[in-house]
Amino acid sequence: MLNNLNRLHFLNLVNKRKYNTEDEIEQYCFENLSNLLNIDKLRIKRQKLTTPFDFTLSNRGDLFIYSENDSDQIIVVFEIKLDSSIIRFDNGSYVNATKQLHKYCQDVNSPYGILLSDKQCFIYEYKYNGSTVNPISINSLPPIEEIEKELIKNAKLHDLSVVAKGIEEIREHQKNDSIKKDENNKVETPKLKKEINKSLLLIVGCSIVIGFVIYVLINLPKCEEIKGNITVKDGIVTKIYHDKNSSSYDKTKINVANGDKIFCTIKEAEKAGFRKYKNY
Repeated sequence: MLNNLNRLHFLNLVNKRKYNTEDEIEQYCFENLSNLLNIDKLRIKRQKLTTPFDFTLSNRGDLFIYSENDSDQIIVVFEIKLDSSIIRFDNGSYVNATKQLHKYCQDVNSPYGILLSDKQCFIYEYKYNGSTVNPISINSLPPIEEIEKELIKNAKLHDLSVVAKGIEEIREHQKNDSIKKDENNKVETPKLKKEINKSLLLIVGCSIVIGFVIYVLINLPKCEEIKGNITVKDGIVTKIYHDKNSSSYDKTKINVANGDKIFCTIKEAEKAGFRKYKNY
């Protein structure tokens, strides 16, 4: 089970050496963050150009962590600084650097942002409401896998909300249309009733679909997070899976580049050619 990463985890990463420029600390983070976050290094991109809606701030971010499920979705933004630069240019205040981070995250709609220097670390979660964003200072960053799951869950809830809103708009439109027709021509009452009946059938049909979708989402089987690990020794490939009863489960790391995978069920793992672990 992966744990949250607090400020000390990130500070311990960058405190291992000294840096002369911000380019040096940014390069070091680019090369080593993947191990700390337990993700594929290819998911870390640098120097992304964001939208310049505020011309008083830079529109080029430092490091961006991309979603594994959506190549366009950024889930964590890193603003990298040297504390000596903050002291030299901002009298030791991180206010401008924090404003810069908030701007980057809003540009790319990222749920998390981290301002990291060789002396300080600030972690933020971002709640979006239309075009406005509310940054919340938090003590630790959830595991990347948990962030991915939360994004998928929110996307499903958003889809249901869109369907419900559509039904409500249909009801309101039909209600206004019915009133208008009734006022303009009383003799068309039978036709009006027929239209209302059609609308009710449409509403009932949509309600059934929504009910079915909600039922499916509620009853989706929970993922057991079976770890499929591949090792190669003397030219022999061994594929072993570990469930949470395995004594090696916690220390088994998943390396996607090596072909390792996460399965939701033992059946899926065995179907992919993995065999059960052995406890010693």
